[in-house]
Amino acid sequence: MILVLDIGNSAAKAGLWDGQCLVRSGRVATPEELDELLLGNAPSTARHAVEAVGAVSVVPARNDGWIAWVMAATGKQPVFFTAQSRLPFRMLYETPDTLGADRVAAAVGAWRAPDRKPGQAALVVDAGTALNMELVLAEGAYVGGVIAPGPELMRRALSAGTAQLPLIPLSDPGGFTGASTEKALQSGVMNGFATMARGLLDGLLREAGVARTDVFVAATGGWAPWLAERLDGIDEVRPDLVLEGVAALVENGMDA
Repeated sequence: MILVLDIGNSAAKAGLWDGQCLVRSGRVATPEELDELLLGNAPSTARHAVEAVGAVSVVPARNDGWIAWVMAATGKQPVFFTAQSRLPFRMLYETPDTLGADRVAAAVGAWRAPDRKPGQAALVVDAGTALNMELVLAEGAYVGGVIAPGPELMRRALSAGTAQLPLIPLSDPGGFTGASTEKALQSGVMNGFATMARGLLDGLLREAGVARTDVFVAATGGWAPWLAERLDGIDEVRPDLVLEGVAALVENGMDA
């Protein structure tokens, strides 16, 4: 069993990988929650079942705390992966030291996804607080992607940057024409988000010379299911794509 971690700003997502799939996953913010995820229904064997621990982190200042938690829970030292780690593809990003480890792991997850066909490129659409896209060409080269605001950032920017626009709740507008200020904002944010994602996806593939049939597109993040219903180009929604990528790195013995 492999324990995999995606350490974010407020909490982390953790999972247990059995060699085929994640058998358990969830958000953890305390040592107790990590123990609960590990123990499950087999408290006497959980510690010994973990053979390795892999992690990505966007908050390096918190890594020491997580190392202590993981060591106490499993007795294993976690391996942290970055863009400078040994990867299953070439890294052509001009500034790999600024490339988020979670973006790297998501790209690995899409590249190693069971449904990606041989000879296909891999494209990640991570629709969360930000909209991130990562492109790995079919020949095995990570060339970069896109970072844009997600719906939450859009709605907050509109409210904070104007005198009279309210901070609206996020919901599906059900159409384009907003008959009230709140509905007009919802339309602009949500329809704008979907339209932006569609344009960016098409632009990335067009610029790289990749035909739609020659790429596997995996969506992840909190808005992925909503976006997948509105974008024809998404092949699969994989909520745990980052954790799957970390597991692939650990399994292949790719040390940081």
